[in-house]
Amino acid sequence: MELSITLQLTQACAAILTGAALGIFYDILKTLRLRIWPITVILDLIFWLVAAFVLFALGLGPGMGQLRLFMLICVLGGALLYSVSLSPVILAALGAVADFIGVILGYLVKPFKLLGKQIKKTKKNLKNIFQNILKRFRISGNSKRRIPKSRYAPRGEDAGSETKAGRYYY
Repeated sequence: MELSITLQLTQACAAILTGAALGIFYDILKTLRLRIWPITVILDLIFWLVAAFVLFALGLGPGMGQLRLFMLICVLGGALLYSVSLSPVILAALGAVADFIGVILGYLVKPFKLLGKQIKKTKKNLKNIFQNILKRFRISGNSKRRIPKSRYAPRGEDAGSETKAGRYYY
């Protein structure tokens, strides 16, 4: 079974466009990876799953059930052509959009941060108030201890001598 030249040209063009589309998708994920670094592995996994599905669909659709070697080479060529020509411009634009979204999200999150600080400050103040109330309760609850009625030393001949209770007054 022979393939016509026009069919092969159509398959090659579809493969080049697929490679460029994968390059754009990679740049979108790269922009996210640079700003949210803990999810790098997840984004790489997503890229490779999408790339595998797209190549499978390329083989089923334009490839008529076969993913030919020249189609894989054209996908690679389309990705390289995109990365050399348009990738720096697209990355700059995506970076600007991501920074703008980050600024907007920063403004949206700011009231919640202020609310969190206020809650923390209120919690600290309430903790101090209730700790002081407990101290006052303990002090007032300890009023059964005996305090001598007279704090002054007796005058006269008993001064400086021992009392019957075994205390000295000076």
